Amino acid sequence: MSRKKLYTTAVIYFLIVIGFITMPPTVNLINRIEPYILGFPCFQFFILLTAVLIGVGLMAWFKLEEKIDNKENMGGEQ
Repeated sequence: MSRKKLYTTAVIYFLIVIGFITMPPTVNLINRIEPYILGFPCFQFFILLTAVLIGVGLMAWFKLEEKIDNKENMGGEQ
């Protein structure tokens, strides 16, 4: 995977995750749901889920970028 492809994928992932919680159609849909999920009202659960997904995305991005750096350093030394 190239660095450009990694950055493009990361931008798309984060836009989808953040857009899901902030776009009016999804917010209206989430606000209509009444039950509780894991003890949280539905919208609060999705806010917590968004924070978890952003954290997972950042960890994956860090690991993949580290792998790309290692490949570039190994190729440069030869």
